Amino acid sequence: MKTNHASTPTVQQASTGEHKKNVLVPIDFSEESVSALRAAVSAAGRANARLTLLNVVEEGTIYRGTEVPGSRRKMQESRGRRLEHLADTEVPASLDADLIVGDGEPGSEINRIAAQRHVDCIVVGEHHRRHWFGGDTARKIADTAPCPVIVLKGEDVAGAVPARIQF
Repeated sequence: MKTNHASTPTVQQASTGEHKKNVLVPIDFSEESVSALRAAVSAAGRANARLTLLNVVEEGTIYRGTEVPGSRRKMQESRGRRLEHLADTEVPASLDADLIVGDGEPGSEINRIAAQRHVDCIVVGEHHRRHWFGGDTARKIADTAPCPVIVLKGEDVAGAVPARIQF
């Protein structure tokens, strides 16, 4: 599998010279976000699209005034390793995938990366626990994203909708 940890914007070209679709999947390592990744992998495989897996280290996770030197970097590196492991286990080698660890407020950072990387679609799994993708964050992403957003909930995340995802 090809992975790219750089955060520089890229626009991929298919062999026909057309824009290769890019699907962003925000990952908070919850069951719902992993299920959304599986749905996106299935759809991306059918469309020969590129995947971008994004994890955001939230502001407030480490309080800036009390941060131990290097702790934010260590957290980002740890999240990067978790993303790599997830990609290795869930994304087939036939799909290109970029892995990004961002920093900030999740909804804003997800939409910023989507705009920067010219993402064609965001696929997110919504849940109601205290992670990023509770209703408020998923709604913010959907309301302010620079591209279409597919929010998978409940039975959708369990597999009823992924076959119908198109972008």
